[in-house]
Amino acid sequence: MALSSESIAAIRKLLSQQSRREIKQLLLEAGAKADRILSIPVLSDIKSRDYLTTEDILSKGFDTIYADHEKDRADGILINLLRQLSKKGVDISYLKDVLQSDGVNLSSFHIPAKADKEQAIKQVVNRQTLNECIANKEAYEYDVFICHASEDKDSFVRPLANEFHRRGVNVWYDEFSLKVGDSLRRSIDQGLTESCYGISCTEP
Repeated sequence: MALSSESIAAIRKLLSQQSRREIKQLLLEAGAKADRILSIPVLSDIKSRDYLTTEDILSKGFDTIYADHEKDRADGILINLLRQLSKKGVDISYLKDVLQSDGVNLSSFHIPAKADKEQAIKQVVNRQTLNECIANKEAYEYDVFICHASEDKDSFVRPLANEFHRRGVNVWYDEFSLKVGDSLRRSIDQGLTESCYGISCTEP
């Protein structure tokens, strides 16, 4: 097995959807050299000269992996990254073709079935508290406020929000409720205040 530049780029793009701190943690857990990865700063002050963007961290991380290890070992670390992402519920199935051309079989990876995700969504939607909320909806602008991590948006949160919407539930969800120019903090505070219930989502 040898990963092509196309596969490496696809894995990097997939990893870029995680937070900067999560990227460092995933690199460490995948087998990259700890001292090299830990030396990559993750600063919140964007004005700092040492501030690194997500792309900066990915470049340093991937460069480190291929500088510190032989090609086979470095490729193995990237495969470990894929395994970790799939365990977190990140959809890697669309990489199937490009990976298979490099000899990587996704059959051993944890890829949540669509039916499992649909069942998890139904479990949230059908909660008794939601029914109570709808019964008292005149007291609030929104029936429910959805709080989530950005990395869970594609795999679970957006389908959940869409299912609420399909059932006539008025949802505060960033993709539904935020407009260009809105203050994120002020909009979130207002959404929380005007919502009957809040749901904090983590990948099932």
